[in-house]
Amino acid sequence: MQKSNRLKPFTSLVRKQILKSFRFKNPTLNQIANQLCLSNRSLQRRLSQEGMTYRKLLSQVKMELSKTLEIQCKYKTKDVAYALGYCSSSSYLHAKNRWRRLRITQKRKYTLNISLKHEFEPAHSDFSFKPLKI
Repeated sequence: MQKSNRLKPFTSLVRKQILKSFRFKNPTLNQIANQLCLSNRSLQRRLSQEGMTYRKLLSQVKMELSKTLEIQCKYKTKDVAYALGYCSSSSYLHAKNRWRRLRITQKRKYTLNISLKHEFEPAHSDFSFKPLKI
């Protein structure tokens, strides 16, 4: 899970480009790289420097679009599947289940990290370690 919901600058730029290029099929890495005047490898490397991959970013964009289409636009499952470039409703539903499992796993990791952090914090804020004098 990212430290915050804010994307890093280059990742945000690529995300915007993916959204612009999303027309009933997934924009390829090559298409996005060409639109940004970069080589495929440069695009991958710069995303990697920000802790992201093209596949992961594309999946996040699809997840966000699916929520918007289902909740705000009230599209049916088959229509959302078509709009996101899936060949069938079942393919879309498999992806949706994968996203749900991923969110649950991320939430558990986050909760575990928070609980471990609090477990090892001192009970009082005025706590300080003083070595014993012998």
